[in-house]
Amino acid sequence: MMENSLLSRLAEYLRKDKKFQLFNTNTTKRCVPVIAKPRHSKPLISTKTVHFCILFDSLKTPLLAIEVFTYLSFYKTRVEKLVYVSKVDTTGLTISDINVAGFVTEYLKYIVGLSISTLLKDLKFTKNQTNVQNHAKSKEIFVSETHFRLSQLYEQARGNPAYLNKSKKSVDALEYILELGIDPRVLNEKKISTKIVLFTRSEKQYLFPGSVKNKGKHVLDGDSLLKWWLKNVDLIVNNWLPQNKFLNVLNLEDAEIRRFFPSPDWKVGTVYDENGSWPAIYNIPLLPDDPKGRFLEHLVVEGRAKQVSLQRYWQELAIRQEFRFGATVGLIGVSGIITTTGNLHSEIITSSSSNQFVELVTSKDYSDKSDWILLYDEIQSVVKLDGFPILGKCERRKRSKENIEPQAINTLFCVRKKKKKKT
Repeated sequence: MMENSLLSRLAEYLRKDKKFQLFNTNTTKRCVPVIAKPRHSKPLISTKTVHFCILFDSLKTPLLAIEVFTYLSFYKTRVEKLVYVSKVDTTGLTISDINVAGFVTEYLKYIVGLSISTLLKDLKFTKNQTNVQNHAKSKEIFVSETHFRLSQLYEQARGNPAYLNKSKKSVDALEYILELGIDPRVLNEKKISTKIVLFTRSEKQYLFPGSVKNKGKHVLDGDSLLKWWLKNVDLIVNNWLPQNKFLNVLNLEDAEIRRFFPSPDWKVGTVYDENGSWPAIYNIPLLPDDPKGRFLEHLVVEGRAKQVSLQRYWQELAIRQEFRFGATVGLIGVSGIITTTGNLHSEIITSSSSNQFVELVTSKDYSDKSDWILLYDEIQSVVKLDGFPILGKCERRKRSKENIEPQAINTLFCVRKKKKKKT
């Protein structure tokens, strides 16, 4: 194992000398632009990568899972990366073998640092090609375009469907993108304009149904969850230059939002307000299972999408049911320039296999051991995945006898509740 590899870095947050298995996958495909920009500002092509991982201990007990989406938007002279942290969850089945905060932070550092070539590795696009060596010259024997088309239809009707017709050719994604007219230097650039975004809302469980019933799991309230994520995002973007950090908590005044700031360089606002004069539909990304995107879709149905400004959008979003009833919902976003790497420690799988993998993990009842006990074997046999072995390096902290009993851990953070002193 390379000393600077993802697996080696993750090992720093796992119990020393204990063995773990990490199933880590990524799936990339072409997609519609993540932001519906005006026609003159649209990217030439866009891709979406789904990252999904699950960690097991040596007894094949599932511990933690993470789901992230990376979007690449290719323009002629630049590439923009958007990393959306979708879900992080623990099962609560064990409580002392993993530092969840450190593990999640290190994994997300790895995701945001993946290079363009790494994200597009093994990705193929199809393009049309003619079945004659020189299509242009072959058309010269016809007196007109109509004559050419009629001849083509005639031959196809006689049972020669390939006559002067086009077929599909599979090419590497990078080759295909270069043919669109993108500057080759852009694809080789190690420093990429990047955004990382997420929203925080306290839920009983995110990826492991029934896990809230497990004694080792504790769900943080909205304020605590937001503070936890802000602290860890600060660590994730520590080496980004420059950094623009934004936090918005709908239905709170600016002064109330500032009390959540983990460091002085945060600002009240969102990372989506770069083109404030444009309607919200041209600024807000459509992300999976995201309340902002759901509201955009609602505006489209109402026929108001191009009439609602950014300011009006945030005002109307704040009064929707998802953001009311006292729930603290934080909108976190950071933009900056990051230096990417080429290291890949995941299995590249197809979209269908990825869907199968996620469905397999999220369809179990984690409060019932008989339902999840074979998950590890099913991932290997059904999805055909092999885990990455990790040997933990983290020293175990000494605890007094009164703290040996299992205690609750947060869905996202290994923090134990302090016992109240008896009076």
